[in-house]
Amino acid sequence: MLLGLLALLTAASAQARTPCSQATLNGRYVLTARTDLTTPVAVALVGLVDFDGHGHMRSVATLSQGGVTVANHTLLGSYSVNANCAFTQTASDAAGAIEQVAGVIAEEGEHLLLIGTEPNTYATGDALRLERTTCEGLPAASYAARGLMLFSPNGPETHVSTITADDAGNLLISDSTTHLGAAVSTGGSGTALLRVRPDCTLTMVTSDGSAHYVGVARIAAGHIGLYLVGIDPGITVFYTALGTPSDPAE
Repeated sequence: MLLGLLALLTAASAQARTPCSQATLNGRYVLTARTDLTTPVAVALVGLVDFDGHGHMRSVATLSQGGVTVANHTLLGSYSVNANCAFTQTASDAAGAIEQVAGVIAEEGEHLLLIGTEPNTYATGDALRLERTTCEGLPAASYAARGLMLFSPNGPETHVSTITADDAGNLLISDSTTHLGAAVSTGGSGTALLRVRPDCTLTMVTSDGSAHYVGVARIAAGHIGLYLVGIDPGITVFYTALGTPSDPAE
């Protein structure tokens, strides 16, 4: 038994030291990034990024910057991966503006941790591999949700809430706790409509029409993640909802 345990530990140690390469980054990821600062300007971004395994990447995202939304923000570029799983990326948009990122590859390429490396850039982010290429038939689910309002005329706001969703995409938001400026409120509720496309991009609109979001859904191992950015003028919002499919018997 001791020899068997040593063999398992040796295999696990060797696997942990498996070097990374450009081929480790290969496939489509849901991309999220944000600053938790309103100075110099708040930023929230949600979209898709594709790596080809040969050092080339392309991303398309919705970007909210200081309350101004840019749809289909597209970057084309290259990346380089070190054996220790650190990587760098340089990309440019249609106007030629350069964006530089440093990151670390985790979970054998399933999860990327990102940080902007340009001067006066304070954004951090994540990229999670999409487990399937279609989100048709998104099931009813229960979610734990968290929102961060980065730029608003009403001041900074954070909140957490629970959400239940049916198969038609109707959302019931309840038990919200909100911190707005110096005030904390509890028991908030509301409803919204969620629409998920086959490519896993999505839209969410509150029933009263006061808030609009776009983003990406990710389904993996029985868990669902919704990653959204607000698109209403004058406000920058980053929003996540993490949950599991509801029991059909419920």
